[in-house]
Amino acid sequence: SPMGGPHVWVLVRLDEAFGIALAGSNHPILTQIPVDLEERSQPQPDLMILRPESRTDELRKIVASDALLVAEVS
Repeated sequence: SPMGGPHVWVLVRLDEAFGIALAGSNHPILTQIPVDLEERSQPQPDLMILRPESRTDELRKIVASDALLVAEVS
């Protein structure tokens, strides 16, 4: 379902805050990107912060072990 205004603005604030806090650290910050958990499970969390080494192979899918933080805003 579509995101409402409050949900969107919480995500904007989280993205800004983590962007500032992690500036220069090479940690990818992703929003609404699928993460492979199992063969048939690819949730799209609102926000994920990945390990910098997850950038080493940008052709593969993102998996749970790449993530340092996964957030879902309700």
